[in-house]
Amino acid sequence: MDKQAIGKFIAEQRKAKQLTQKQLADKLNVTDKAVSKWETGKCYPDVETLERLSNFFDVTVNDVLYGRILSQNNIAEEADKNILPHIKKARKQNKYRIIVICIVMCPLTLYFLFCMLKFTNIIPSFFADTAEVNGLQITYYQPFNTAFAGRYSPTLYTDNFEITVPDEYNNIPIEKLGGLSGNSKAPFCIDISDLYMNTDKNSEYNAIYRSDTLTPNAIEENISIQNVVFRLNIGENIKEIEYVDMDEYYPHLNKNGTVTFYHPVVEIYCSEDNEHFYSKDGKLYNKATKELITDFAYSYIGK
Repeated sequence: MDKQAIGKFIAEQRKAKQLTQKQLADKLNVTDKAVSKWETGKCYPDVETLERLSNFFDVTVNDVLYGRILSQNNIAEEADKNILPHIKKARKQNKYRIIVICIVMCPLTLYFLFCMLKFTNIIPSFFADTAEVNGLQITYYQPFNTAFAGRYSPTLYTDNFEITVPDEYNNIPIEKLGGLSGNSKAPFCIDISDLYMNTDKNSEYNAIYRSDTLTPNAIEENISIQNVVFRLNIGENIKEIEYVDMDEYYPHLNKNGTVTFYHPVVEIYCSEDNEHFYSKDGKLYNKATKELITDFAYSYIGK
């Protein structure tokens, strides 16, 4: 619609009836300033006034909107010419709106997804990378800026076994002991099979045992259990004990035919700067509740 054409048409129809702007305004119940604005192309009449205006001039609303008297033959043609540009403009505007919405929502959706995955521990395995630091397996997730400590595997005997969980790996904080890699559990544990297991593949003891498979009768006859103590140093970044497995017993065949099951246990020393845990007498406690963390197999020190 052309404001100038509409204004010119209104002026022509007014003059044809030999009316002033003030006289026309009175008949339409509007101000003469409103009539002036229509005729100069500054604005349109509103819908109700447009109907009164067309009735007063004895023309159709379409005649006013197109700025000329339309024949029956070209009403549809003119309507198409008028509405098609508006349809194209609306489509273009909608296209831009969709693009803007996508630009805004995609990062927000990804951020929400990452947060949900991180805090629900459902982190897809394809995000995971692993590394070994002094015998300790570290699983880290670069996009989520988090990591956890998993299996520790010593390869050399020493009088004092010691495990130190680093505060970070490649600037990624190590925040948990044990964790989930995809749908699989990856516990913090101590694997001493290379140091103590000497059974061959045909031996009945060629396996890592658990406490429920070591019966009291067997222990009294030819089986003994010996703890192997590890000092476990926990840094300031650990804030969750996600998954710990210290129920593993490693068989060693002695020359006299008896079997000794070596069981790794820990004495824990936690950094004073850790906000979530503290250690006392070689054991780990929750700082908020003061409760003992029972996931570990502790040595008898402090009892």
